[in-house]
Amino acid sequence: APAPRYDLARLAERLPGAYAASQRPPIVPQPAYDPAFGTRTPQETQVPARATSVTFTPAGAAAPVTLPLAVKAVGQVFEPRHGRAVGRLGVGHPQSGPLTPATLPLGPADPATEVLFAADPAVPLGAPADGTQLWRIVGDAPQTHPVHVEGCDVQLVNRVGWDGTVRPPDANELGWKETFRVNPREDVIVALRPVPPTLPFKIGDSVRLLDPTRPAGARLDASPVSPLDGRPATVVNQLVNLGWEYRWHSRAAGLRDQGMSRPLVLRVSPKAPTGLTATPAPGSATALPAIALAWTGNGSRPPATSHLLQRATDTTFTAGLTEITVAASATRYTDATVTPGVTYHYRIRAENAVSCSAWSNSVPASVQLTAPARLTAAVPPAAPLRVAVRWANRSFATGVDVQRATNPTFTSGPGTTAIAVGDNHVDPAVAPDTTYYYRVRTTYLGAASPWSTVATVSTPPRPGTPGTVSATATAPTADTATVILSWSASTPTGPGSGFVVQRALDPGFGQELATFAVTGRGFTNTGLARGVTYHYRIRSFNVVGTSAWTGPIPVTTPA
Repeated sequence: APAPRYDLARLAERLPGAYAASQRPPIVPQPAYDPAFGTRTPQETQVPARATSVTFTPAGAAAPVTLPLAVKAVGQVFEPRHGRAVGRLGVGHPQSGPLTPATLPLGPADPATEVLFAADPAVPLGAPADGTQLWRIVGDAPQTHPVHVEGCDVQLVNRVGWDGTVRPPDANELGWKETFRVNPREDVIVALRPVPPTLPFKIGDSVRLLDPTRPAGARLDASPVSPLDGRPATVVNQLVNLGWEYRWHSRAAGLRDQGMSRPLVLRVSPKAPTGLTATPAPGSATALPAIALAWTGNGSRPPATSHLLQRATDTTFTAGLTEITVAASATRYTDATVTPGVTYHYRIRAENAVSCSAWSNSVPASVQLTAPARLTAAVPPAAPLRVAVRWANRSFATGVDVQRATNPTFTSGPGTTAIAVGDNHVDPAVAPDTTYYYRVRTTYLGAASPWSTVATVSTPPRPGTPGTVSATATAPTADTATVILSWSASTPTGPGSGFVVQRALDPGFGQELATFAVTGRGFTNTGLARGVTYHYRIRSFNVVGTSAWTGPIPVTTPA
């Protein structure tokens, strides 16, 4: 059985709603779009001949906006070299006037003149961050050309003949277009808004020679007039950044291949940061060693959403690669995860949701630990014999190496002791009557600081038995006597050293024993009984130990 008749009326009724559900509203509101979007546009926007701007009220806006009209051209030129007429796209001549051409044809190797900036669809039309452009494409060719514009939403606003007649778009020219016709002696007004697609990855810019088929530095067969200021110009083949490179061109394949094609630059990537510097910071006892990075941001159109900082241990960024995400507004970053003594290489780029800038310059940097300072070494005054070493840490550390030797070049009797982080160390393994040399360094993540300056200390010798002892007894009062002892000693005096004097009534020092600590080489014993024989003995001591006693020294006080 035949299929039921297609309900064209029902389809026509529902198509506007389906269109509105799947498409963005037009850039320039027109009454023809009201049934789809439920809007009420009071009047049709018509751009007259030779207009330089367009004023309209965007959908949902309370006030009108005025956007400039950029002049483009579809024309034809004669190529003497090939003896043929070819189509060309172009721009308005910067010095157009009664005696100069209105448009300037450009070839495929001329520098890009169509540059659009990607914008968030939520950005209002006419705002500083908006990327909308309006073009007036002049039909200066002897025949109709199908023109194709890539990478943009294109709305055909109206046509205007060179006789001033304004014509609205045909029914099949409503909605978003990529291809539209440009008729002879007629201007086409189009509105363009680039909207980059959502991607699961990032795409960088197209950086290439103006003419990839020619060597760099070659003079190109391009327009002899600059499209910027109308002055004579020579175009040299060189690398250029064409952003996300699209084309606008003729759909007629033969004309396109003969040069009726121009780059359309879609600026999606943020501008690359410049001037990256890396400054090592050795840190302190409480601050980690780090490398301080700084750079210059270069604008926000298109805006960046973040920076990607790369760190590696080689110049090609393949070894030890680490990636760090930094805020879009940041111009500084401190990397405190570095290992001292390792040379790192850094570079940075700006990123947004779909693209990224070129890399900045790369810079090397290496942080070194700082040697400890104010090292001192001394023998503590209390036994046992030790050497106390003190210093001030100037780098963050996880350990300290203490090195000791018996000569200042640390080639004789060297020994290194690894200790926990601190600012002091007691060395108990020292010998008497020896000069020691000490130095320290801090360690962190397997790296070590330079050695500190050297501290020198000499340990005292073992104490010798006092000699040449003399004793004198006097009776300064009628009831008491005084004994004065003096002696010599070979051991130097100093902290922790002295003498012990013992007194008893018998030479075995068992009766009425009294002990006295003396610092000098003499002792005066007062308040003694008269007519009594006392026995004295003396020995020296220091942090190393004590000497032997002298023999008993009998002294009889006056009767």
